[in-house]
Amino acid sequence: MKHNRILIKIVCPVIIVLIAIAAIFIFSEGPSWQKFPCYRPGYPDSNVLLINGKKYDLPIFKSSDADKCPHNAETVNETVTVEVDKATVDWEIILAKSVVFIWTFPNQQECIKNYSLKRECFAVREKRDGGSPCVLVYNMTLTEAKDTVLHFYYYNCRENKKPVNERHINYHLQIALKFKQPAKAKK
Repeated sequence: MKHNRILIKIVCPVIIVLIAIAAIFIFSEGPSWQKFPCYRPGYPDSNVLLINGKKYDLPIFKSSDADKCPHNAETVNETVTVEVDKATVDWEIILAKSVVFIWTFPNQQECIKNYSLKRECFAVREKRDGGSPCVLVYNMTLTEAKDTVLHFYYYNCRENKKPVNERHINYHLQIALKFKQPAKAKK
């Protein structure tokens, strides 16, 4: 009888802790990059991007002119406008990674206090030629919450060996952050 009481005193707390841990995993959300839309399981859709968890279309990749981008002689410039209700300085921008083309974000932009870049990959069962199961996650902090334009460049990986100022940029994506409510000055 005493043995059963001791066993219950040990087993019950262990079971309760295990249930609590399981509940945390079940009800917690995964990383935001895992919500990136995929055209096939594990392969990110290249004609969209996520900005602070919200999906936006990349017009050039969605239109019938999409084949222009990799082969264009001139740079294609496009702007995605993001209307922001609340002033915030922290941003997360997620783009699909390409096998042949590279996204870059020049860090000398005046509006950026700091940023980090991580490559995250989806688990895939079968490898697919020409597709990348990865996304690029840019986390950045602005110097202040004011109307800002962020610049991203997309170029062929063959250009990577050239100095930055000599690379042919195929696509120039501008993300215009438009704040409806200006940031209040801190006292």
